[in-house]
Amino acid sequence: MTAEDKSSIIAGLAAHLDGLRFEQLPVAVVEQAKTVLCHNLVVALGARNLSVPGQDRVAWPDGAPRAATATRLTDGLRGPNEASVYTNSLLMGARAQHDEHPGSVSHFGSCVIPPLLAVAENRSLDGRAFLVAMIGGYQVGAAIGRSSVSATTRRGFRPTGLYGPFAGAGAVAKACGGGPTQIANALAIAASSSAGITQMWKRGTDEWRYQTAAAARNGFNAAMLAEEGAAGAPDALEGTAGFYRAFADEERTDRNAILGGLGKWAISDVLLKPYPVCAINQAAVQRVLELRQSHRFTAGDVVEIVVSLADSDRSYPGVDAPGRPSTPTAAMMSMQFSLGVALVHGGLDVSHLADHGNPAVLKAAAKVKFESRPEQALDTMPAQPADHRAAVQIRLLDGRSISSGPARAVEYDRGGVLDLARDLLPASGLSWEAMEALTNFLFTMENRADAAQLLTLCNPSRMREGAAAPLQGSLS
Repeated sequence: MTAEDKSSIIAGLAAHLDGLRFEQLPVAVVEQAKTVLCHNLVVALGARNLSVPGQDRVAWPDGAPRAATATRLTDGLRGPNEASVYTNSLLMGARAQHDEHPGSVSHFGSCVIPPLLAVAENRSLDGRAFLVAMIGGYQVGAAIGRSSVSATTRRGFRPTGLYGPFAGAGAVAKACGGGPTQIANALAIAASSSAGITQMWKRGTDEWRYQTAAAARNGFNAAMLAEEGAAGAPDALEGTAGFYRAFADEERTDRNAILGGLGKWAISDVLLKPYPVCAINQAAVQRVLELRQSHRFTAGDVVEIVVSLADSDRSYPGVDAPGRPSTPTAAMMSMQFSLGVALVHGGLDVSHLADHGNPAVLKAAAKVKFESRPEQALDTMPAQPADHRAAVQIRLLDGRSISSGPARAVEYDRGGVLDLARDLLPASGLSWEAMEALTNFLFTMENRADAAQLLTLCNPSRMREGAAAPLQGSLS
């Protein structure tokens, strides 16, 4: 590798990943990683009752090498690694409730966690190694995404499809312990698998599911190819025919700014979705439900809802979409429809999106207006990372005007995850005791000698039998 290669952006990202150690991680970062992991697994298990085209349903024969197969979260059976990674990513995103890193507008959980689950089974990762690799994957994906997301989104590319392969490849390469050269090759190879456009948000179609699953699978494959010795272009990002030129139409990139962003823990900024709608809609839905509960009004009492949000959020494809949504996907993206559901039902679930022609919801949705502002004006606080914050003001028939106050981001923590786990329990196939065993395992991941045991705890057939497999001992 030449001196120029060693100074490339990919080399810098690989060096950062290779140098990550659990002992260096702040306690708050580890706690957030466990919360993010638990949330993504909970929403995946809560989607077991949904049928998504493209999932692996083959009853693969026994006897395949362990290192070539991984467990499917859908049914607890093992299948080829690539098929299981793809299937588990589809499941994690099936409710559209997987996480988002707002600064890069990317759902890294569905791109990082399914590949790492396969590695955990194949390589016997302990909990600390799993968490470090997961956090590192988010670091890499966010660093590349933050630097270019405005330009790529403007050109019609979907961020998760572009940046997800980097996050998945980085996480898997780190977990496999191949060192900086192998990590760099994995990231470079991942650059050639970036893909995805946002036209589906305008049409309400289903490509978004497969973009995320392909990103997970492609990231996994990139890391596996690098481990086998495949080489990638060191300047795959900043080269004259590289990633930034192709997707962002940028001939120059600020290496120091991109690598400097690694000093901030990306997973600390991750937004978790209490509701199965677009991340941009989450805060406004939460504000409406808070006001509805505290002031005891119904949809029929409302004259108008005014939502204040950032210009960049309102302009994202599919968000400002008045009228009747054509599909559940369009309903999920439309802030008007999402708020109409919240007003009418006092909650929001996948079944409400399927009923996207509901007259009462459409009538309520028609009352939603926007007041968009620059992000800096949404709060009196200093400029914040893009976090999809929103403020809501509601005018009622009795003359009252009630407000949620200054714009706030979605509020959701470990307690929210456990509440969601209880809500989704019937669809998960687990008993509450089994779900508690799983969440307890996840929130003590750093003390677990075998991270793959969480897959046993997810197994619906074992839990239906009431078995309670013992957990292996803690790390010293």
